[in-house]
Amino acid sequence: MDFRKLENDLKILISEGKITEAIEIIETKLNNQPQSKFHNCIGRDMFHLSEKLNMFLNNFYVFAKNHIEGKPNGFFDSLFTKHIETGKTLKAISCEMNGITINYDLWFITLFGFHDCNESEDLDWLSDFDVYSRKNLVITKFEDIQKAYKDYIENEKEEFEEQCDLCEILIFLRLQQLFQKTHQTAKSRNEEWTKLPIFVNGHDSELIYALK
Repeated sequence: MDFRKLENDLKILISEGKITEAIEIIETKLNNQPQSKFHNCIGRDMFHLSEKLNMFLNNFYVFAKNHIEGKPNGFFDSLFTKHIETGKTLKAISCEMNGITINYDLWFITLFGFHDCNESEDLDWLSDFDVYSRKNLVITKFEDIQKAYKDYIENEKEEFEEQCDLCEILIFLRLQQLFQKTHQTAKSRNEEWTKLPIFVNGHDSELIYALK
């Protein structure tokens, strides 16, 4: 399978916000592979985490905004956090899901805050964050898929390599779909974090979804 071409095709869809169409492509390709435990990921979503994600983003928005503006988030933060100069504010938030293929014991997402937002197509600046979430949001109800990755890694089942890779892409797309849905709902409530650009991706993945 030509994964480079596949990723290029997916990038176009993701840039247009067509996450559902991207998911359909990956699920079809996974369905065409010999049966494996990774197939259990087909037809599932992360929507049960939507309200938790909204709360997570709301809390982080306040924390990151205070941090970047030089306002301590409590006594501990005032002692141990080095703030950047005042006069700046929170301009963007990114989310990254941890490396799921090797960290099969726990899947989670971390949020990052930036005092600047680069509008170019080069997103390397996302690694230069100002602040990150002290706590993570754990991804639940995919424990059987986590066990599939554990079995794949620990027992070196290389015959399922393509299924493993497709499932990883599918998981990251489902995360982006969760953000898309949560963003739509939160925007209707005029939540503050929806006024910022949000960038969503998985660890070491080039499939970055930008909500603006």
